[in-house]
Amino acid sequence: MNRVKNIRKQIGSRLVKQLGLEPLDKSVLDSINDSNFEKLYLETFLGFLITFLYFLIFHFFSKIDTLGRESWRIGIEFTHFTLTSILLILFVLSLFQAKTRTGQRTVYEIVLQVMTISVAFIGGIALTVIDQNVTASISPFLVVCIIVALLFKLRPIVAFCIFFLAYMVFFFSIGIYQQDSAIILSNRINALTMAIIGGFLSSLFWRTAVKSKSQQDYIEKQQLELEKINKQLAILASSDGLTGLQNRRMLDRRLQEELESARINHTPLSLILFDLDHFKEYNDLYGHVQGDDCLKMMSSQLLESLDMDKNSLFRYGGEEFFLLLSNCPPAKALETAERIRQGIIALQIPHEGNPSIPFVSASFGVFTLENSQVVTDLEVLQQVDVLLYRAKAQGRNCSVSGVA
Repeated sequence: MNRVKNIRKQIGSRLVKQLGLEPLDKSVLDSINDSNFEKLYLETFLGFLITFLYFLIFHFFSKIDTLGRESWRIGIEFTHFTLTSILLILFVLSLFQAKTRTGQRTVYEIVLQVMTISVAFIGGIALTVIDQNVTASISPFLVVCIIVALLFKLRPIVAFCIFFLAYMVFFFSIGIYQQDSAIILSNRINALTMAIIGGFLSSLFWRTAVKSKSQQDYIEKQQLELEKINKQLAILASSDGLTGLQNRRMLDRRLQEELESARINHTPLSLILFDLDHFKEYNDLYGHVQGDDCLKMMSSQLLESLDMDKNSLFRYGGEEFFLLLSNCPPAKALETAERIRQGIIALQIPHEGNPSIPFVSASFGVFTLENSQVVTDLEVLQQVDVLLYRAKAQGRNCSVSGVA
């Protein structure tokens, strides 16, 4: 029993897929609708020109020698004139919609497509039926089947219904003027064959479009995921794992860029290097885990309390931090360093191994490059490092500045 149920389930699933009854994403349906509708105004315009040209040809160049042929000519002219008028209206409507559409599938656009298909089939059948006065050919109906199949991607169940209805109209109409039963039978069989082929082609194009769009969406989704991962990797590669600040690698890159910008724009560039005082003693007293917590607390609370730009603050290494300030004059750079120094003290992180105060403090070297001279990043790093050691030599918990 279970095997029979599984077989029935598989058959049902395959049938649902073949008829296009499976649920599809809105983006897929919108994409197929775009493909069908984007050229609709052009298709209706070409149809208008062709039917109008045929009307002129039959009106001025058809030679009539019998009463039967006269009725045939009038019928053909009337049909082409009617098609010309309707296609002109559809062209105007579709052109206006094409200029104002938002790219999303609407009932109005679907109606325009259905009307165009219906007009094509009705016109093709009418011309075929009238042609039976003078010929057994069903070329107009065959041509319409091919045109609809090639120009419109239809859901398989919809394509089946449309081509089936068109064939049924053809089936009951073909005998209006054609009296030869053999010709009628032959035409019905030929038309059925063409309707089946047309429905199959339209369904095939639908499934191909669905598969293509689904694959495209999958690729785009994978690309977005890859970009997201790459961004995360870039952040990891440029960030310090402990504090979350930018690391030394990013400092080297940014410093070169800022030096070049300062040279070109003739603007001052300030660098602040600060080091937590007696931090080795802090680790010895409280342990390295507590030392890491201290660095993290200092980094996060410092940025938050002082409203510092995270992109300008770097972990230089160990307990050393670096601040890069573009277009910053010496006085403002020293003021910034002092504000940070006071902010670190205000955190009141206990440090019994600090001789000056019983809290974590820091020493600052502040260097400002005012002249647009050509210097290397190594030279400016050496300058600010010298100023930091001067601050340490002066008793720590202070700022020493220099200008070049």
